[in-house]
Amino acid sequence: SKVSYSHMGALISNAILQQRRKYATFVVPRVKKIEAAWPDATTTTRFLDRLDTEGLTEVAEVRGRFPNYIRNLTVFLQAKGLESPDQLREEFDAADPAGFLRDLRRVVGVGPKTRDYLGILSGSKRYAAVDSRVQARVRDAGVSEPTSYAHVADVIEAAAAIMECEVADLDKAIWLWEKRADSTA
Repeated sequence: SKVSYSHMGALISNAILQQRRKYATFVVPRVKKIEAAWPDATTTTRFLDRLDTEGLTEVAEVRGRFPNYIRNLTVFLQAKGLESPDQLREEFDAADPAGFLRDLRRVVGVGPKTRDYLGILSGSKRYAAVDSRVQARVRDAGVSEPTSYAHVADVIEAAAAIMECEVADLDKAIWLWEKRADSTA
């Protein structure tokens, strides 16, 4: 079941909640609860208003470090004036997004995978969210020891260029292949 990417509250929550969690059983139900409880939280500012008046624990059973991480990212995006997924995608797809990407990584709770996944959720085709499964496929493809997140991301980017496809489309194809492999195991 698909999650909307036109609702900034859902998009931001999805990006943060994917950290080391089961997507179908942990992330999707919580993101759907946020969308259902706060249908008006389609912009960053409206989502922040809801976070500050109602809280994620009560609305979607989001606990631990996640409520703070979600709020940190929301405050950052609001400060940058990024109210919609389209505005966010424009930042990710800018001619030189380095400054934005660097600032985004300074947000407590946003690592390289969350940063890249946020780009994908915004609709950018330039990013791959490197996780252990992508690293394993890169090793399977003959890269002896992927040395870092950035190294694996570079390998995915190079492979997409060779295949003449978008980086995000290759990332999605790997993710779907893994999902299929899980269901047949």
